[in-house]
Amino acid sequence: MARLPDQDKEYFRTTYLAQFPRFVNGILGPTGKLDFWWPHMAIVHSDYRKKGIMRALINIVRDKASTSGETLACGTTDDADVPIYIALGFTHRGQKIMPSRGDWPFHIFTLNTSNANVE
Repeated sequence: MARLPDQDKEYFRTTYLAQFPRFVNGILGPTGKLDFWWPHMAIVHSDYRKKGIMRALINIVRDKASTSGETLACGTTDDADVPIYIALGFTHRGQKIMPSRGDWPFHIFTLNTSNANVE
């Protein structure tokens, strides 16, 4: 964060931190950021996509979360990822366009861990 330009620090502090939590809380409830398992940075290199790697990773996390009946939540800023998360069994819960120098979408998904593994 220290290396960000002042303009980006200001955006993070005044816009992102004001709007993003409100958006998440509006969809998942006031403690949604804490009540869900949030796997971050689930990225597969393009050379290895469509080989079941993402499914296997999500199922590992889902299995761990299911031991306590927790729900997974994740987000993406790429519209092209929406059908991928849906195919993995996630439910698309909402989208917000985040204002910025170049507006960007943010999508939120949840996956109920009581469902069977994603096949």
